[in-house]
Amino acid sequence: MSKDKSQISHRDFMRARRPELYSDTLKVEVTSMDRDQFEYYLDTLTQRKQEISFEHFARALAEKELCPNLIPQTGPTGGGDSKVDTETYPVSSEIAERWYEGSAQKGASERWAFAISAKKAWKPKIKSDVQKIIETERSYSLIYFITNQPVRDKDRGEIEDELRTKYGVDVRILDRTWIVEKVTTNRRWNIVQQTLGLQLPRVETNVLPGPLDSERLRDLKELDAQIENGEYYNGTVYQLADDCLQTALLARGLGRTRAEIDGRFDRAMRLAEGRQLQRILYQRAWTAIWWFDDYVEAYRIYDDIAQIAISSEWVWEVEDMVNLWLALAIRQYLDNSDDSRIVTQWAARTVSLRAALQRHANDISRLTNSLWARTLLLMMDLSEAVKYKERLPDIFRSFKQTLEEARNQIEYPVGALIRLVREFGDVVEDEDSYEELLEMVIALQSERTGNGEEGAMRLERGSQKLKAGKINEAIDQFAKAQMLLAQEERREEFIAALAGTALGYESAGLLWASRANLLVALDRCLYLYFKSGKIDPRALPLLRKAIWVEIQLGRIPYALCWMEWLQLIIPVLNLSESQRESLNKEIESIDQVLGILVLRTKHSDWTQFGLHPL
Repeated sequence: MSKDKSQISHRDFMRARRPELYSDTLKVEVTSMDRDQFEYYLDTLTQRKQEISFEHFARALAEKELCPNLIPQTGPTGGGDSKVDTETYPVSSEIAERWYEGSAQKGASERWAFAISAKKAWKPKIKSDVQKIIETERSYSLIYFITNQPVRDKDRGEIEDELRTKYGVDVRILDRTWIVEKVTTNRRWNIVQQTLGLQLPRVETNVLPGPLDSERLRDLKELDAQIENGEYYNGTVYQLADDCLQTALLARGLGRTRAEIDGRFDRAMRLAEGRQLQRILYQRAWTAIWWFDDYVEAYRIYDDIAQIAISSEWVWEVEDMVNLWLALAIRQYLDNSDDSRIVTQWAARTVSLRAALQRHANDISRLTNSLWARTLLLMMDLSEAVKYKERLPDIFRSFKQTLEEARNQIEYPVGALIRLVREFGDVVEDEDSYEELLEMVIALQSERTGNGEEGAMRLERGSQKLKAGKINEAIDQFAKAQMLLAQEERREEFIAALAGTALGYESAGLLWASRANLLVALDRCLYLYFKSGKIDPRALPLLRKAIWVEIQLGRIPYALCWMEWLQLIIPVLNLSESQRESLNKEIESIDQVLGILVLRTKHSDWTQFGLHPL
């Protein structure tokens, strides 16, 4: 029997298509305690005299689900001398913003009290505990009452409202249902075993981490240690946020719980600056679709990204929305909803996105931007055409024309379009226009592959010639390499060829030619920021070299301008202590040289600078 279209899973589809993105740890399914068994165990705690153990369990669970900064109580049961079973302690915002579990910011800045009880008569117990807590006069802003008893929603609401009105403090009841939900959904069975002493088999037993997961585990451990080290980033919040995003992606790849992955995304979003926020939102929406089949969350995040990207001057930011639109368009087709509200919302999203792309497509002053916007519009057209088997020949011919125009555009990601065209074969049968497009793609792929390999060899030979002091021969090899590597797929090698040419020209005393190559290399490095929100770390050595070349040319204002750029990107790059020390020494050397130039300037020339001699 065929599977219902609405039940088709994005996660299953992507896992079959890109298994390397998912956990490769081998697992064995074994019997485990189900929800009913766990509820029964909680209900019978007092029969086994486990009241104190339950307090330890509840506090440990609260540390994971609510706030990590809880003080363990050492006094007698029933709250001890402090009248609370546990409470939060103050934590600096710098530390709290690095947490990914619980309500980091509120839990660090506010004072919360916790009362924990396993008594069957929970109503008089909560009233008594809250009264004792209020009588301490410690200005708690929130009181949690955790009980192993089931609490009806109506009773919970009435008691919480009654105590809030009476004492003016927010009171929240967390009952057995909440405990069971958090333990089973977020896989907190290790807490159950450690605090309640309950021996039980796990739902999944990890037999052997695969090679991908072994690497992810190592990277995650290293990054978590770096993030917890308050001095590691030296104020470079941009890099800190990037590393926090990376931990979310690693946890996603490891198949960690939704609560942990979302918590890590939340942490990254709190720290995000500028374009980082859109990148994090995009990855979060992508995760909701392809890892959790959560389309409601994906639609919500799509709208959040639209507020940032829809009016952007860079088509690369709008591209995130197109990728999400294409994934969600599949869900729209599968669901085929008759709900007019859903249909209207989707139509509005589509119209808005197309208008933004068309605005970029019409701006031919930035040809690469315009061509990629046209490509994205064609991708949206193709999504509709494949669905209804219409207009395919026209769309394939338009793809062919766009590809021909983009052939020599360095920044145009031809490789991405080539991969897309090759995948068309899975859905297109006998279509002459597609065969023509495919033949063109095959020829272009062959051309670019051959050019790239030759360019890489010439780049290597140019470096060897430069080291040997054969400057003219090095310049010749580097220049030829540039022509062959001028493609998006070889961006890093293209930048290396530009930098090598610049060094060769500088050694030959051709400073203007050196400067020209440095500027193109810097442009390629910094342009990456507008495409992905990241700065190529090679921008730093290129900037340093550009400053010295400008000084040699006597262009001091331009050298100072590059110095400003240098100061802007230093906080974004995660430099080691030795790198910072080396950079500071070089900046001191630049200051000294500039000082010497000032001292050597004739008094008669000072008026040209708008300065007055001493």
